[in-house]
Amino acid sequence: MPSDNPALRQSLLVCIPSLVIDAVAKESGQRVVYYAHFDDSLIPSDLPAESTYLRGWEHWGNIVVKVASGIDATAITYLQREIELLKEIDSPYFPALRFSEVFAENPLTEDQLADRLIVTIEELIESLPLSAVTANYNTEISVANLLLKLCYALNVLWDHHKRLVHRDLKPDNILIRPNGEVVIIDLGIVRETGSPGNTLTAFPFGPMTAAYAAPE
Repeated sequence: MPSDNPALRQSLLVCIPSLVIDAVAKESGQRVVYYAHFDDSLIPSDLPAESTYLRGWEHWGNIVVKVASGIDATAITYLQREIELLKEIDSPYFPALRFSEVFAENPLTEDQLADRLIVTIEELIESLPLSAVTANYNTEISVANLLLKLCYALNVLWDHHKRLVHRDLKPDNILIRPNGEVVIIDLGIVRETGSPGNTLTAFPFGPMTAAYAAPE
């Protein structure tokens, strides 16, 4: 499973040399998540002047970098699904995708990497997970307002032409902005209603978080 370590960081910085890692956000079963930003002064001097790769990325400010390496085909499928959805969805209820790439080689030298990297870069959302602020929702009105906002957010998925269902909605995947608005993250196991999928890859019911999965 991916974990933060010097080799992973070195591979990442070989591919994206202007990246400055500020902290580890979390390590999950599929990838390592970093808080980071870009420094244009670190862009290699031999990068072609006409290249748009790396140039201007500093203006994104603080960002979230998600890195997967050495994962199985099913996990890759989930990550690719999330990338495709974030490219399609343009909504304040979901994080904006800045960049995504699968690196099998150094993009500047074309030298092969030891392990393929799947990298996504998203906006950093100033927020706290719902799991950290549940005490703020201690009245019927506050809970009802939160549920209404979640319905608006999930309706973006349901209104998609594929009728999408998140399947892993839980407090850690619901971010609360300072103004109280919600952002939903982790779309890796989103499912198109009625479509076949990898539903039996996590015994016995498929991919999910057991404590928050639908009873059925």
